[in-house]
Formats: sequence, C-alpha cells, structure tokens
Amino acid sequence: VLAYILKAFNVSSGVTSTLDKSIAAIADEAIKALKASKGASLVVAGSNNIAVQTLTNKLNQVLGAYGTTIKFENELNMFQSEDAKMHQLVADVISGKGPDALVFMGSNPVYSLPNGKEFAAALSKIKLTVSLASHADETASKCTFIAPDHHALESWADYSAKAGHLAIAQPTIRPLFNTASALETVLVWAGKNVRGGKDSRVAYEYIAKTWETALFPLQSTYADFQTYWGMAIHNSTIELAQLPVALMFNEAALSGIASKLPKSGDVEVVLYQKMAIGTGAHAANPWLQEMPDPITKATWDNYITMNPSEMKGKYATTFDQENGLNMATVSVNGQSITLPVYPSPGQAPKTIGIAVGYGRGEGNEEIGKSAYQTKQYGGFELDEKGNRLPIGKNAFRFMNWNNGSYAYDVVGSVAKVDGIYPIAATQIHHTVMGRNSIVKETTLDIYNKFESEVYNEPHMLHTHEGAVPIKEFDLWDAHPVENIGHRWGMTIDLSNCIGCGSCLIACQSENNVPVVGKDEVRRGREMHWLRIDRYFASDEEAAVGTRKGELNYSKAEIAAVNPKVIHMPMLCHHCNHAPCETVCPVAATTHSNEGLNQMTYNRCIGTRYCANNCPYKVRRFNWFNYPSYKKFTEVNPAQDDLGRMVLNPDVTVRTRGVMEKCSLCVQRIQAGKLVAKKEARPVVDGDVVTACQDACPTNAIIVGDWNDVNSIIRKSADDKKRSYQALEEVGVKPNIWYKVKVRNENNPELLKIAKETATELAAAHHAHASHEGHGNNKNH
Repeated sequence: VLAYILKAFNVSSGVTSTLDKSIAAIADEAIKALKASKGASLVVAGSNNIAVQTLTNKLNQVLGAYGTTIKFENELNMFQSEDAKMHQLVADVISGKGPDALVFMGSNPVYSLPNGKEFAAALSKIKLTVSLASHADETASKCTFIAPDHHALESWADYSAKAGHLAIAQPTIRPLFNTASALETVLVWAGKNVRGGKDSRVAYEYIAKTWETALFPLQSTYADFQTYWGMAIHNSTIELAQLPVALMFNEAALSGIASKLPKSGDVEVVLYQKMAIGTGAHAANPWLQEMPDPITKATWDNYITMNPSEMKGKYATTFDQENGLNMATVSVNGQSITLPVYPSPGQAPKTIGIAVGYGRGEGNEEIGKSAYQTKQYGGFELDEKGNRLPIGKNAFRFMNWNNGSYAYDVVGSVAKVDGIYPIAATQIHHTVMGRNSIVKETTLDIYNKFESEVYNEPHMLHTHEGAVPIKEFDLWDAHPVENIGHRWGMTIDLSNCIGCGSCLIACQSENNVPVVGKDEVRRGREMHWLRIDRYFASDEEAAVGTRKGELNYSKAEIAAVNPKVIHMPMLCHHCNHAPCETVCPVAATTHSNEGLNQMTYNRCIGTRYCANNCPYKVRRFNWFNYPSYKKFTEVNPAQDDLGRMVLNPDVTVRTRGVMEKCSLCVQRIQAGKLVAKKEARPVVDGDVVTACQDACPTNAIIVGDWNDVNSIIRKSADDKKRSYQALEEVGVKPNIWYKVKVRNENNPELLKIAKETATELAAAHHAHASHEGHGNNKNH
C-alpha cells in the first residue's frame, strides 16, 4: 500500500505496488486526501519492520510533514533498547560465550524473546545472574539471586518519556515488604551509598541531587534549589525548551528495500499488544484480565483474530457464550500454538492477529495468581505435571529476527483443529442494526453544511395536539432540581472516545467493583458499572441509508467488510423519570434532590425488577459474596489482607443479593462540595471530577452541575448541533448527554442522503407553516 501511494507521488520504491481492487479504492481515497493536505498530514504505520517504517518516512517527507506535523525536537525516549545488541547477547549466552555476570532490571527476556526457553536453559552457564524484580518471574526464577524491587507505588523515580519532558514519580505508600528500590540497590552495589532500610531516603536524595546539578542551572525562575525542587515535586513534571531539530531523509535507505520487506506465505501473522494486558508485565492484574478488549469485547483470553469472510466454511463467524469458538493451530518458524479463532470485521484478508502478553508463568513461576486459569468452582486448572495452566498462549515465540530487529509481523500457516473453546465476551452483537437513536454520527462536511435536524433529528411524540418534542411532553411533574441547588450530569463526546477502557478500570478501582472471573462473565454476570459498547457499521445500513427504505435486520447484524467503528461508554443515566425507581418495592433506589439516582444497599432485597426495567441495562446484581466466597479466591483481590488494601474506604463493599450501579462517584461529589464550602464559595467546574473523567486521556467525559448556566457541562449539553440523549424517545429524561460523532471523511453516499433529507424537512416545514397560516386566517 505504501509503495502504491508513493507511486502516486511519482516516487519509485522498487516495491511491487499492485493492489486488489477493493484495497486500491481505499488507497485512492487516501491519496486524494493526502494531496489536498500537503504540509498538514501525517502517515503512520503499525509495523515495526524497518523497511516498512523507511517507506513511511519517505512518504511523510514527500508530504511535507517534516517540521510541521512531525517535530524531531519532540523525540520519544521510549523503546530505546537496541535489538541487535540484545540478539547478540542472547546468542552469546546460548552458545556459551556469555559474560561472567548478568544483571536483569525491568526486563524478562526468558518470556518475551522467541528463543527464551533456550536462553533460560543457558543462564546456568553464567557464573552470576541477578534479577532486580518485584516477582519471581520467568527470568528472575532462573537467576542465582533475586534482589526484590519496590512496587512502582512504593518508589521514588524520575522519567523522561520524550525530549524536554521530565517527570517525578513519588511513593504513595511505605514499602509493604523487606524490599529496596532498584535504584538504591544499584547505588549500593556501585559503592555510592549504604543500604538505608525500610525508610530509606537513598533514592530520593540521589534524584534530588541529580536535579540540582543537571536541571536546576538550566532555569532562571527560581533563585534557590529547595524552592525549585518543591515546585517540581508539587507539579510532578517540568518542560524544558527544545531547540528545533532539522533532519533529512536518507535516500540511500530505499536501496534494495524490497528484499527487506516480510516475505509472502500462507498467512501473515501480526503480533499485537492488547490495550489492557500490553506486553504481559501486568498479566496477573485481574482488573486488566477482565477488561473487555475494545474491538472483540472478549476477556480473560488471547485468540486468533481473522476476517469473517475467511472463516466461512471452516470456523464459526457468529457465536454465543454457550457454543464457544472453533480452534486452530498457527505455525511459525517451526513453533506452534493452538488458540480459538475470533471473527474480526475489517481485518485484512490473508492476515491473522494474536495478542502477546499471555501465557505467563508456563513454568509455574510465582508471578501472581490471576495470571492462571481457574476452575468453575474455584481453584486452578492444572496440566498433566500438576503445574498451573496460564491464561492464553505466549505469542512472543513467533517473533522473527529480520533486517536487524525483532519483527512482530511474520509469515506462517494456520490449520483448523478439533475442539470448541469457551470464550467470555461482554458483547456478541456487532452492529447497531439501524437503531440510530442510540448512536449518532455524521461527517464534517454534513455537519458544516446542514442544520442539526438532518443528522441529529430530535424525537417527536405524536399527540392529539400534533407532534411535540419528547422533551416537552411529560406525564409527571418534573423533579424539582432545575435551577434549585445542584443537578449533576455528564456529557460524553463520541468524537473523542477511543474505547481504551481507562474509564472502566478507574471506575472499578474507585468504587470497589468486584472481579468475577471468566465463568461468571460467560454467564453475563460481569459487575462493571461502566461498559463501552462497540458498534461496527453494516453494509445493509450503508445500502439503505440512515433514513431511506426498510432494513433487513438479519443482514444489518453483519458488519461491513471494512467497517467503521464507534465506541460508546454506557453507564447509569440518572434519569429524572427513572423506571427503576417506580418498580422497586422497598424504595431501595430513589432520586436525590441533586438529580442522582441513588442506591440504599441495606434496603435492597434483590428482586431485580429495577434491572429488568432499565432501558440502558447498566444495573449489576451481586449473585455471590465476591469478597469472601471460595469460587473467587483466585480472581478477586479483596479476598486477602494484602488485596483488601486496594479497596476505597469511602465506598461501601456490597454483599450478596444487592443491586449496584454507577453512583456518579457521589463520594467525590460530596468531597468537592466540602472543599467549596470550606472556601466559602459556590461549586465550580473542576471541584467535582468523577473517576472516569479523571482517567479519560482524550477529555471525552465532562461532569458538572447542569444548574450552573456558566458551567462547561451546561454549555455542552445545550449544544443543539451535537448534543443528544440515548433512547430519548423512551421518555426517562436522563442526565447523561452524548455528542454526535463527527468523522472527517469524504462520504458521497451520506452527503446525498443528507441533501435529500434536508429537502424533505424544508418541504415539511413549509407545509406546517402554511397550515398554521391558514388556521390563523380562519380565527380572524
């Protein structure tokens, strides 16, 4: 594809640039957009193959991105290790030519390298091996000594993730065990310090001294170091001015580049990192294991992702929690692993994807109990040797050494094998199936050219008085919260949401939401207060249009070949006419005078009428006493004294038989109000920040007081062009608003539909105005 695009800019790369017709059509659209945006565009490639990145760099140079959208002075300092040196070290150790001593710090090569098993066996040939690690992981367990490292939350450290950006990490708790920070250990070994004990200040003093000598002289704002150091600790980060850096593309790098690209084969195997598990360093964290993948919505597993069209006839392209998934064996460079096959709409043909970070603890290492498979009624699944079975398989074994670096896209083969694998997914429907009152989106072109009713049509209720906006029609008196005291609400910008799941984990941590394990997720009993619904576009919806014709719903459930994706956070909407409140027989769920739908746990008798009556399906029922029942010992962190330290003391831990749901972080609301009261002022924007809002990296979530006409949320909710409420036609009057997703794309089909819709609406308005005019004349 890169060679095809470069050819359109009259650049010959020496790489074959013939594409399938469908892919070429997409590439042509990209070329058109890139030509129209020279100097204001950017092309990125997901592959870490040097040849692929070289072609990407050349294309960015042609587009004029250097110095505009790409600034070399903002160079990232992450992933700075040199693959070639690591590859040579491993080869030397395996061949018996390794060093006399080897120290590991922040690395786990036995797990994360393709020849890790051979490397582990060869470590015994080295006279001294030491690992600075917090767990006896795959590498540490093979070393002569382990120097126990602090947890990150127990340590002082400083970082520079990118040039000019420096950050200080501070401990949040005293060390729980007899450990020492890796920095202190290295300083002691180097003879720079003596061991400081549990309350050691060695790392702190060393970092402070470094900042005093290396960074303090670079500024002129602060006269003395203590004031400067106090500012740095308070702010946690500082920015240093960076001089512009000018670099030129090395044209010689294109020479012979075709030979350096991945070779063709049966199938391209792409190794990727999941949003939650990443490289596997935190595979023993049950919160992350139970976090649904943003695309597949699966939990507690890795699997083979494949285009549904290539699965037909061999593998099940649709599934439910009971039937599970078909299995396949993937082979690369003589190594094989067997995993379930998961449909992934939009994935390129002749490719499969496998997440790394799984298969931790194959040798029964003590890396944390939540990294291992558990039985239905508690306890670990064991292999024939009595070892615990890890969750998923280690795909790092498929990494390939290519062109001077480890490649994560490799060539292999895939073959179906017998067996059905039970998968735990929180969403097994793929599309919105024409339910456009839930998810609304448009293009930037339509947004700029047309009135909002074209793409954000308000819901009307047809009464004997004619069509009335649903917001204006009511069977009951409204709760007296408007302009009286506070009315808490939230807006969620669908254009900003990337589905990363940070809000979900933050909510789980803040509100003591229990982990239930794979078996309970398969039963639909996950406990997350906030979920992120993922919707693919379908070909049926594209053919019919958003307002024209009738949908074939069986076809509409099938995602498009190359679908667009939208992520939609879904939580309790704190409805002013909450249907859950009217059906509770014991008034366990009620409405506060500040617009919150609140739970009184000790009243709840567990009828679950409220969950049945909730149109958003966001209420959760405690089927078990998760903090104590034996089935959840291996997955729930609150079942031992150490794990219970993670619980938030400001939030009640619920028990069996009780319903729970999002409280809009009422404890944070109360804390924010208290701060304002102490300072003798009204609550303002920023006083109340919910956990999900706090964690969102794109500022998609805004929480505030709707009754404050000057608040950000009031202005955001009142934005008639983009603001809407999900399932508004039900009439529950929620306090959560969504912002229409606006895509920056060229879509002639949608533009045509928008024009037709605008014409129809104009005619309807004209007819209505004429009717009103005739009525007035009659009255006169």
